[in-house]
Amino acid sequence: MSNDHFKAQISQHDIVHSFSGVRPLCDDESDNPAAITRDYTLALSQEHSDDAPLLSVFGGKLTTYRKLAESALEQLKKFFPEMGQSWTAKALLLGAENLVSVEDLVVEIQAKIKGIDSDTANRWAHAYGTYVWKFLNYSSSAHELGQSFGHGLYAQEVDYLVDQEWAMTSQDILSRRSKLYLELEQDEVELLDAYLLELHERRLQKDVA
Repeated sequence: MSNDHFKAQISQHDIVHSFSGVRPLCDDESDNPAAITRDYTLALSQEHSDDAPLLSVFGGKLTTYRKLAESALEQLKKFFPEMGQSWTAKALLLGAENLVSVEDLVVEIQAKIKGIDSDTANRWAHAYGTYVWKFLNYSSSAHELGQSFGHGLYAQEVDYLVDQEWAMTSQDILSRRSKLYLELEQDEVELLDAYLLELHERRLQKDVA
C-alpha cells in the first residue's frame, strides 16, 4: 500500500520484523466471522463420579485472563470443598505495590539512578512497576548496572529476566520481555548472546558444584 502513495519504494528486503497473532475462537454459528465472540468457553466433563474432572478452556484473550481463572476455579470448587473464596478480582498486579503512578516512578528511577535516560526509565516503569527495584538493587548510576548491550538494556536486567522470568535466549529478552527487538543492532544482539551463554555456563557450574 505504501508503494502506491510514496516515491520511496519498499520491498521484502526492507522488512525488519514481522509477526502474526493467532486467536482460537469458538464457533457460535455466526455468519459474520467478525461477529464471532472473543470470549472464553469452559467445558467441565466427568464420565463417572469417581473420575477426576477434566476442565477444557476454549477461546479467551489475554485481557480477560483473571476473570477466566476465577470462572475456572468456580467450576472446580465442588471438587475442592476446602477452597476459599475468590479474592483476585481487586488484587494488585505484581509491581503495583506502593505504586503512586507510573509517571512518579519514572521520576524516582531517574533521581536514584544517575545516567538513565527517560526512555529507559519509562520502559522499566511500565514493564516492571515497583519490581524494577529488584534488579536495580542498590545501584546509584548506570555504570553500576553491569554490561550495557545498548538502548537501556543492562546486565542486571538481563540477570533478573533469566532468574525470575525464565528467559533463556536473546529473543526471549528482546522480543518477549523488553520489546527491544527493533532497537538493537546485530552486533549488540551477538554481545547479548555471548553474555547469556557465559551466564548459563556459570549457573550450570554452580548447580554441578
